[in-house]
Amino acid sequence: MRDNEALGRRQRIERFVTDRDVPLTRLLLYTRWFKWGLLLMLLMILSLPISLIKYHRVTPDGFKPVIKISFLDFIQSWSLRRGALKMMAEDKFDDSVHAWHSSIANHPGNMEYMREYFRFLMDHDLRRSKSKDAAQNGMWFLRITQTNRTDIQLLAEVFDFYDLHTYNHHILNTLESDLPIDLEKKYVKTLFRAGAAEDFRKRLSKLSSEDIRSDPELKLYRAASLAAWGPPETALDNLEMIRSKLEDKDFGPLAHILNIQVSQARSEVKHYKQSLDFLIRVGKDTLMHHLNYWGMLIQEGRKPEALQQLQRYNSPPRNAIEVAYFGEVASSLGEKDLALQFLSTYAPQYGYHETVWHVYAQLLTGMEKWSELRRAALIIRNSRHVTDALTGFSKFMEARAAVGESRRLAAEQLIGQVLQHKYAFAPTGYFIGQELGNMGFPAEALSILTPLESSYKDSTEYWETIFTLASSSGNWEPLFNAAENLYRMDPDNWAYTNNYAALLLSERRKPETAVSLTYELMNRNKNVNIASVINHALALALNRRFVEAVEYMKKIPSETLSAELVPGYNMAWFEIAYRKEDFDTAREYGLKVDVDKLLPGDKLFYLETWDTLNTIQ
Repeated sequence: MRDNEALGRRQRIERFVTDRDVPLTRLLLYTRWFKWGLLLMLLMILSLPISLIKYHRVTPDGFKPVIKISFLDFIQSWSLRRGALKMMAEDKFDDSVHAWHSSIANHPGNMEYMREYFRFLMDHDLRRSKSKDAAQNGMWFLRITQTNRTDIQLLAEVFDFYDLHTYNHHILNTLESDLPIDLEKKYVKTLFRAGAAEDFRKRLSKLSSEDIRSDPELKLYRAASLAAWGPPETALDNLEMIRSKLEDKDFGPLAHILNIQVSQARSEVKHYKQSLDFLIRVGKDTLMHHLNYWGMLIQEGRKPEALQQLQRYNSPPRNAIEVAYFGEVASSLGEKDLALQFLSTYAPQYGYHETVWHVYAQLLTGMEKWSELRRAALIIRNSRHVTDALTGFSKFMEARAAVGESRRLAAEQLIGQVLQHKYAFAPTGYFIGQELGNMGFPAEALSILTPLESSYKDSTEYWETIFTLASSSGNWEPLFNAAENLYRMDPDNWAYTNNYAALLLSERRKPETAVSLTYELMNRNKNVNIASVINHALALALNRRFVEAVEYMKKIPSETLSAELVPGYNMAWFEIAYRKEDFDTAREYGLKVDVDKLLPGDKLFYLETWDTLNTIQ
């Protein structure tokens, strides 16, 4: 029965094919390979869009920007890595580097590929041409591995190999101790090359005599340090040792590099130039060597010569620090167009370092190129190196452009977004805070700057900025904090002392300190300062020394007081009288007080006291 049904179906199909004579139908029914081929093709067509969807996240949780790749990206990265390895075996280094870069670009979260890439960079003598690649990919690697100790050590080896000592100084600071001895020696050398003289001396002192004696390079570094910053009685001997090695076959290049730093520290332009010429001949000079030399020429009054050399220089930078410093030096020499051209070319390549964008934004702002400033902000946000802080900085750049174009409402909205970001790299927050203050947003500037106190606690510039902004915004606590810290750092500065004393009085804090400071201020100058006398009288009253306070106040010629001193004079009489319970005199002077001209603390005290005074019979 079933055989008859099957036979019937077969006959009906054959009749359908014969009656319509469709070739495709014949192929589908009678050719097995065609059926499977067509099915495979349909599956490929359906899977192609799926393979292009970027669904696989390759960045860690909390990492910004979030990067996702597709299945096709994954396959291409794997294929390009194989090609890179093959070209390495065939000694096709440039092609291999290009393949490595493409592989990493397709899968930027594959740490194992990146580790292989760094080992490749160190296995071949590509230092001058590939230092930029080592810097860019190294900083990305550092971010995405989230300071894994083993990876930091690998990266430290890469940066040391490529003479990226400023970067090495930064990353090795994250490893507090217990470095392997070989890496510890590299770190000590890095500290010197990065210009961290004090840290170099401290770290060097922790090495044993045997460690130093067994490393000829380290002995040269120690001699260079003593020649540059050591005691005068040994400096010349160590300087002679360094310069005696300049013609040495094995240590000559290093001796010239060290001599450059020693000559800069000793302001010896001639010796600096001799070593710079040597490094140029052997191809080991860097843009930073030239920038420092031009700076020395400027200090010697040879600005035209420095400008001429800057205009002729045409080698690319090797790291972000060189990009930023070139922009600063060119701008200081009046070559703003050259600085702008240089920064617009290299800032996108070295956008992982926030200082580059600081210099670029400052230059564009000074030249009032608002559209270019907005374009630079977009470049930042489209970069794979963008961080939370850089996103905030890009919003600030747009806000600055909006202020320059008198679009105040747009600027306020953008500044609100700027405040939502965290600035782990303190100089970025400091830069934004200062600029927001200059743009007329003191309260917003303070909200950025005050969290940076731990980084700038010993900077008078920082505290002066806080003081100015807090005065403008009426934010009392930061104002007092700034005045206290400025006095701590420079108690001999009259303005700092006066401000601190005035705020102590206004806040009614530390009356013993206030009376001491006001007495000192009153007697510091031969010419009597009426404001200091008023403040000292008030300080005496806070210490309940009312008789002395009244004596000082009676000495003040009230009829000849300047208009700016009258509010403080009346307020002092009001408070002294109130505290000694002479309520009639307090009411007399209280009626004369100009409340709007008082400091916030004085104003609060007056209003509370005046209300109380009116209830007293």
